[in-house]
Formats: sequence, C-alpha cells, structure tokens
Amino acid sequence: MRHRHPLAALTSITIVLCVLFGSPAFAGDAVQTLTGPPIRFVSKEGVDFRHVPARASDTSGRPIADMPASRILIKDTEGGWETAEKAAPAFKGNIPVSMRGKLQLIYVESLDWLVVPRGWQVRRTAMGVDGTSAFSFVAPTGTANGWMTLYNIPACLGCIYDSADAFFPDVHAKRLALSGEVSTSAISPKPETMTRPDRCTVLMRYRLPGSPPIHDAVIYTDDGDPTFDDISVALADADSDLAEFLVAYYRHGRESCGGS
Repeated sequence: MRHRHPLAALTSITIVLCVLFGSPAFAGDAVQTLTGPPIRFVSKEGVDFRHVPARASDTSGRPIADMPASRILIKDTEGGWETAEKAAPAFKGNIPVSMRGKLQLIYVESLDWLVVPRGWQVRRTAMGVDGTSAFSFVAPTGTANGWMTLYNIPACLGCIYDSADAFFPDVHAKRLALSGEVSTSAISPKPETMTRPDRCTVLMRYRLPGSPPIHDAVIYTDDGDPTFDDISVALADADSDLAEFLVAYYRHGRESCGGS
C-alpha cells in the first residue's frame, strides 16, 4: 500500500514511519500502489526481532497440539526487548479442521495471535510510535511461492485517511478537511476483481511480477475512532482456498458494518 503522512503536525511520527514502513507518497500523487511482495524492507532476526517457541492453548486451557506455535519478540520505543516471561493468552480464533494442518500460530504481544501458513518465515516486523504495524511472512522458497502482509493503522488520522482515500469515496471530504489536499488517486495495478461486501471493506484480486496471485482486503472503519487495515495474501491458484480463508479470518472483528 501507499503510506502517506502529509500533516505538518505529525512530522516526527512521519519520519519514524518512513523509516519503518517505507518512503511515503505525499499528497498530490496520482497513483495508489497496491501491496506487493515484501522484498524492499526486510527485518533481521536478532537485530529487529527474536523468534522463539511458544505454547498455545485454547480458551479452556487445553494445549493446541495440531498447529505449531511460536512468538515474535520486538523492541520497545526505548530499544529494550520484549520478553516471553509472561505466558501468551489463550488463542480465541476458530480454525476449521480442514485448515489446521496448513497453518501455524505466531504470537505478537502488541497484536495478539497471528495465523500464518505453516512453515512460512518472518520477513518483516515493524511497529511505529503510534501503533502502526506491518508484519510480513514468506514461503520457505521465497516470495515467488507465497507471502502475506498485515498492515494496520490504529491512530494516525492523516495516515488512515490517506491510505483509505482511493478505496472509499466518503473519505475524500474528510481528507480535504484535515489536510487541505484534493484526492486524485488511481489504483495500480488495476485489480482483476474488486468488490464491496459492505461499506467498510474492499476485496481485490490482482497480479504483480514475481508473485503468486494476490488476495487483498482493505478495511476502513469509522465507527468511533477510525482505523485502517490491509490484509494481503499471495498464494498459487491451487491454494486459493487457503488465501480466501486467511483474508476472511483477518477480516473477522474488523468490520463494524456487516459482512463476513
């Protein structure tokens, strides 16, 4: 996704997010670039994150034995490492039996449990000072065979409006009122399919070089404090059922206006 941070009042946050999430495309850019394979920004294990074993249990306290579990530890804003001394909370997700053999669980303290294709590796772990996060995972044989990126903006209002602008017409006026910038964005690449199951969600499928087909959900909620999520899963057509499940799984609980 294009991640803009156009407001002068957010300059310090913008600098940090530019370093963590990539160079922003500032107001006036004509194109909203869809999420691509996570090859530009790569986190290093032992430097940017630690990946350690974890114990996953369900809400009744029973260990989850049929899905591998691990934990990502990252640094806080002062540079200190999170620890695994405190047990991870219960996993509350609902994973059908048909999918459990294809998945692993990874706990991130600031996000909760993540569901990731089994055997995939951590590619990127980024947390901004305002809670904005980007986590990516790739197939063992590289992004050409599969990848997933989870991007969330929970607080930076200018960033939320700017990221949602190309997908949700009602954001245009809000962004104009906040930043004084007029929207002119198009979407690139042009999605092969693009649907709106509810007023909060845009579902897309598109293709990019060096990647399997990409299933993408963009979610903008404005009930209370606005938030923005982008869930991108790239898998071969033969695994489209897994891609569709993952997109649906991460949509659950983020849509406040109906839909699955």
